[in-house]
Amino acid sequence: MPYPTITQGATTAWWQKWKESENPDTPPERPRPEMSNEGDTHDWETIARDVIERLSTLHRRSTDKGVASKDRIRSNRYEAFACAELHAALPRDAALTDPWFWTWLATGPGFCLILRRYPPTSKNAIPDVANFTSKNGQENFYYRLWFRGEAGHDPRDEEDPYRLARYGGSEFWRSHIQRQNFTQCRPMLDALLHFQYPDGPEGKPRLNTDDIRLLIKRTGCAATNIMTETLDHGQATNLLLDQLAKMRGTP
Repeated sequence: MPYPTITQGATTAWWQKWKESENPDTPPERPRPEMSNEGDTHDWETIARDVIERLSTLHRRSTDKGVASKDRIRSNRYEAFACAELHAALPRDAALTDPWFWTWLATGPGFCLILRRYPPTSKNAIPDVANFTSKNGQENFYYRLWFRGEAGHDPRDEEDPYRLARYGGSEFWRSHIQRQNFTQCRPMLDALLHFQYPDGPEGKPRLNTDDIRLLIKRTGCAATNIMTETLDHGQATNLLLDQLAKMRGTP
């Protein structure tokens, strides 16, 4: 069965109309999907409904004050758990490589969850358009979750195949992994996450925001002529440590 899609143009026009509305609490009618000619036979409506329910249950655990403390998820850790739920629930299919599939998921079955995840503020009455669509589709809320689950998934880890995906916050993944090609290969990803979070997924970061940003910039330049995918964990870690030493002016 072909998979549903909604284009960036249709979504951007819908979002702009919503933004300019005098009553943003009532969004305009959402774009209607078109069907791709590719993909295997999957009931995407049912799959999407089921996965959004799982993600919504997790979200309630991060926001509902009535949730027992042992079951509560800190709001800034929500995506560390949601990425695994989404990634595990979706079948391998051509749809996952199509940015307009993710736009359909965000404007259709997953729309209400985005509203709950990004409630109105004094500056923004509605969620940013990038949560629904963007030029390359990579800023889409659900694609970001899937990317994190995909990059951090290790089927060899029988105890928790998504252990690596649970390291770090959402902004760390967006800025320093998803937008940086050299950190997406497994050796660098593994080394970076263990370097920045030496005490585990729930631990505090080693470097502050400015320092990790500079380290990523310097390491990216240093890695230009290196096939980082061929490095082992120790070599990738040493690459980071070498750049950190240069940042601090130590030999």
